[in-house]
Amino acid sequence: SRRPGDIIYPAGLKGHKKKLQDLFVDRKVPRSERDGMILLAAPGRVLWAPGFERDFQSKVSLSTRKTLKVMIQSRPPDGI
Repeated sequence: SRRPGDIIYPAGLKGHKKKLQDLFVDRKVPRSERDGMILLAAPGRVLWAPGFERDFQSKVSLSTRKTLKVMIQSRPPDGI
């Protein structure tokens, strides 16, 4: 889950960092939903906020040697 001061380098900002908090505000994510957001993170930064942004520095390029496939599945409602 998110932590105070988390940053991401959104692909569309050409290498400029953005606070995750600001990203959520810009995308109008309700406060009540922000703590429940799934994030893929590395020490010191967020790599992916599914449904919102990928980190520019972690994109796949010609020099990429290894990749990690991450699948996110929603859980069925309780009682099913």
